[in-house]
Amino acid sequence: MARILIIDEDEHLCTLYQMELAEEGHEVIVAHDWASAAGLAMRHQPDLVMIEPELHCPRVDLQRVFGGEGGCPRVPVVINTGYYSAAWVGVSCRADAWVLKSGNLGPLKAAIRGVLRGARRKTPARTGGGDD
Repeated sequence: MARILIIDEDEHLCTLYQMELAEEGHEVIVAHDWASAAGLAMRHQPDLVMIEPELHCPRVDLQRVFGGEGGCPRVPVVINTGYYSAAWVGVSCRADAWVLKSGNLGPLKAAIRGVLRGARRKTPARTGGGDD
């Protein structure tokens, strides 16, 4: 389905997210720090990025890598946080959605599905033959 880059320092949560999203057919790439996340994003070109804002990722780099600036393609961003106060990060970095962390992954999965659906609508459909 989609290639998703998860940026979160909590290794246990990342393992859970990776398993749950892989069950839905997604390819999941995980980074536990901002430095490796930027390199993975450039190398794997994800369809969506899920970020824990408490990781203190530099906003300038966030815009450059995921915001469509500097010649990089625009990548949808979902903020996944445990704090209501972190919601401002979603606004300031032009996130496509933000979700409060909980034991119920339903809202997170729904946000990811919705953002991916919206991104697909903005991308011209491929036509013609081939192995697509």
